[in-house]
Amino acid sequence: ESVDSEMPRGPYLPHPRASAYAQRARDALVGFGEEPSRLALEMSQKAIELDPKFALAHALHAEACALSFMHGRGDAALLDQAESSFGRAEALDRTLPDTMLARSRILWNKTFNFPAETAMRELLRALRIDPNHAGALRMWANVTGHLGLFELMDVAIRRRLAADPNDQIMLLLRAGLHI
Repeated sequence: ESVDSEMPRGPYLPHPRASAYAQRARDALVGFGEEPSRLALEMSQKAIELDPKFALAHALHAEACALSFMHGRGDAALLDQAESSFGRAEALDRTLPDTMLARSRILWNKTFNFPAETAMRELLRALRIDPNHAGALRMWANVTGHLGLFELMDVAIRRRLAADPNDQIMLLLRAGLHI
């Protein structure tokens, strides 16, 4: 029997540099426009190259691909990449909130006719695991605002701004909500 089989199994510890790249990808995803999603694509890809079993890197890559697709590139290959990365992330860790967020991002576009119920179900799953997940709260605010569910939108905005009062996207969403 190998020494590896005798080692206790615990939480997955990703390669330290892969973790740093994943954090940069996550930070980029909170920016505005196409450039942050491009940076997130690059950083998440580097994390995957360093550590192919790192579920968070695959989930962030899926989200970055979905955002790039949404930001007008319209390249179906991006959506295919998003779905592929999502599949790898989900296979590696079904309980990761970022995986659930990635699925909602992939679905929430005109190609899939904006399936609100499915997107919201995934976001609720993510927020049950991490009630202050910045990306999930932002997406929740966007979806609920789009649907005219302004009370639910306001809850997400307030929760996110309590954690980070300088979140520019949520400040803009709050301003739009008040208008």
